[in-house]
Amino acid sequence: MALGTLIIVRGRTVSEKTVAHELVHVDQYKRLGFARFLLTWAWEYVRKGYWNISLEREAYKKQNDAEYLQRARRLLSETFGS
Repeated sequence: MALGTLIIVRGRTVSEKTVAHELVHVDQYKRLGFARFLLTWAWEYVRKGYWNISLEREAYKKQNDAEYLQRARRLLSETFGS
């Protein structure tokens, strides 16, 4: 889960793809601002359901991009030393 620039995970077995997905959200927070991101996400969740939230659709689309996967690998290595 991303909350602004903070990515919150449980345990040490988080995948690169999951971190890449959350990094997309970090970029969305930076682009939209904290309040607008949260309001957009919540509004679309209520109106359209999780799978139709535009922010989630973008994150799922980009989570396999080489740039995000590379950033995820670097973050995991720096955080967990793997």
